[in-house]
Amino acid sequence: MHRIPASERDQHKIMYVTDSPCKECTQKLIEPYFRLNALFYCTPYREMDHLEFITDLYRILPSGFIINHHTGQVMADVTPRS
Repeated sequence: MHRIPASERDQHKIMYVTDSPCKECTQKLIEPYFRLNALFYCTPYREMDHLEFITDLYRILPSGFIINHHTGQVMADVTPRS
């Protein structure tokens, strides 16, 4: 597996994807060296239980609204946690 240099590892990472990640991809995203800060997706994957491990997870609706995946709340401002 490719190791990410420390300078890149320490940066905040925000990912935008079309479909929410599957279980295997989610496992890779939550590994400590990757340090994912927020993930935005449009289309939910058929299985969603594994996404509980991504803290800052948002769905972008076709209308353009962004909702918090975990709470269902419409977000006025999205600022990922450090």
